[in-house]
Amino acid sequence: MSGKNLDNGSVTTVGGRVLQWTPNTGNAQLWRITQQDGGYQLASGMSGQVLDNGNVTTEGAAAIQWTANGGKQQRWRLVRVG
Repeated sequence: MSGKNLDNGSVTTVGGRVLQWTPNTGNAQLWRITQQDGGYQLASGMSGQVLDNGNVTTEGAAAIQWTANGGKQQRWRLVRVG
């Protein structure tokens, strides 16, 4: 566990990378979580776009933000730790 937050890097364009970043009070780290079939959708409070895996399933691939389309690449599993 890195102790970092998801951060959209203050980028609002479709396809912008989502990073892990030291927690702060910025809008780039605010995410709206909505339950979807088979998981959760995370929407950026800054851009309104959702966390998307870009249809890439290889290890180490970056997550991006994309327009919500209901696809499986935009559904995430949330697991409680600690």
